[in-house]
Amino acid sequence: EANIDTDEYIYYLKKYKGTGGDIVIPSEINGKKIEKIGNGAFSGNTSLTSITIPDSVTSIGYEAFKGCTSLKSVNIPDSVKTVDSRAFLNCTSLKSITIPEGVQNIYDYAFGYITDTDSDAIIKDEDFVINYVSGSTAHYYAYSNGFTDEKYFTDAKYFITSEKNDGNI
Repeated sequence: EANIDTDEYIYYLKKYKGTGGDIVIPSEINGKKIEKIGNGAFSGNTSLTSITIPDSVTSIGYEAFKGCTSLKSVNIPDSVKTVDSRAFLNCTSLKSITIPEGVQNIYDYAFGYITDTDSDAIIKDEDFVINYVSGSTAHYYAYSNGFTDEKYFTDAKYFITSEKNDGNI
C-alpha cells in the first residue's frame, strides 16, 4: 500500500503504508510511473528488512528511509541519479551499500550515519562499507566521508554538496 503524488512533472511514492518485510517497489502504481521515492516515504518503518528500487526511479528523497532500523539490504538501480540528505540515516542494520556509477549527486549523511543517543549528534557508523566504482560520485562520497582510504582522482563530472547546496561538504 502506498500513496502517490505528483509535482506537476513526475509521480513519486509519497508514503508507504505497508507493514514492512522484503519490499519490491513497483515501477508503476495505478498506471503512474514512479520516478522518485518521496521525502520520508518509508521513514520510521522498523519492520522493513529489504528494499528493491525499480529502474523507473531517478531520485531518493530526503530521509526517505530514515530510522528503518531493521533494513539490511537495499538494491539501488543504475537509473538513480540523486540520493538526498539523510536518505538512510539511522538504518542501524544496514552495514553496506553498493552505489551504482550513474549516481550523480549524494547529499549529506545519505549513507553510513547514525544519531548518537547521548548527544543527538549525527556520527559516522565506523563499520559501514560503501561499494563503488573508482572515480565515481560514490567513490568521492566514500573518500570524503572517511569510508575509504583509496584516493579520489578524476575529472569529476559530478559533485557532492551540503544541505546548504553551497558546494561545501
